[in-house]
Amino acid sequence: MLQSSDIANPPPETLLRIIAAQTEIARLGLDLGSVMAYVADQAIYEVKRSRPHRAQRNDVTA
Repeated sequence: MLQSSDIANPPPETLLRIIAAQTEIARLGLDLGSVMAYVADQAIYEVKRSRPHRAQRNDVTA
């Protein structure tokens, strides 16, 4: 579980990902559809990145 000190002092990798996202959003400008698509893609990526690897259906033996 995250503690308040973790949130107040994120690691450099997190800060770099935030800056990259802000840069891309600024590049997309006022195209709301593109901004929303980008944010949704990044959210999916972050969720997948934060979860441990799960066995694929083909990897499971009966």
